[in-house]
Amino acid sequence: MIPLYLKLIILSLLLIGLVIVGNAIYQNNQRTEKSLRFCQSTYLRKQGGTSVSGSWLNYDLRSFDGGLHWYAVDMTQEGVVILGDADTVYPGLLSHIDGLERLIKYVKENGPIQVGEKMEPEALQVLNDAGMTVEE
Repeated sequence: MIPLYLKLIILSLLLIGLVIVGNAIYQNNQRTEKSLRFCQSTYLRKQGGTSVSGSWLNYDLRSFDGGLHWYAVDMTQEGVVILGDADTVYPGLLSHIDGLERLIKYVKENGPIQVGEKMEPEALQVLNDAGMTVEE
């Protein structure tokens, strides 16, 4: 039979071990979450299709510095191939995408845009920035 004091020592050691392992898991989780937040705010991607120049264009843009510089890329079997600066490869595409993002934000904040005679100047500007014109 194991004396009570040995059982208490063994139980104490097990609890200390659990605390150490739990703390290590918690610290690893914190590092992983911090790394994920860094990647999500630094390595950005804009991908889609549009007819900004009159013909359909599928694009894949990447930024490796939080959106300061954008690059047109292509995916191959070897991996990501950087085609060049996005504004050089696809002139006007970034401003078109930014305009559409501003339009979406405007509508979320202000509701649908009522096109017509009493149209707000800001709404008209948002539409123009998105590459749309309103005929009077």
